[in-house]
Amino acid sequence: MPTTARIVDLSADDGRHLLPLLQLGFDVRAVALDVEQITDRLAPHIASEEIASRIAAASPTETGFDSESADWVILAGSDRQRAGTIAEAYRLLIAGGWLWIETESRDGLVEDAEATGFVVAEEPSRDASGSVRAVFRKPGGIA
Repeated sequence: MPTTARIVDLSADDGRHLLPLLQLGFDVRAVALDVEQITDRLAPHIASEEIASRIAAASPTETGFDSESADWVILAGSDRQRAGTIAEAYRLLIAGGWLWIETESRDGLVEDAEATGFVVAEEPSRDASGSVRAVFRKPGGIA
């Protein structure tokens, strides 16, 4: 993916995806329920002004970001509020945008994504760590 891709991390509380993407030069915005925790983690690596401009204290189901403003959305972590978070990802993505999910269970994952309007790009599969990963695409233009 080109570094010009606009990415939203809907599960940035630990900064696990946010930090390396920022270091690689991607345009990343993120939501975190605990902004202080992620700020502390990122502070040794990223200027505080940059952190403040990139992270919003918000729920992953209601980010406040503009509709159709992302090429990619990352959703990693708990299955709690998964359907609502997938719906927010759909709202945020441009037509042809991509949703990358890492979650605990594949149960209902495809159904939740398809009910929102996504199509499966990469079937859910369990990796060596036990996490389930999948990629979905919002129908429409090329991203």
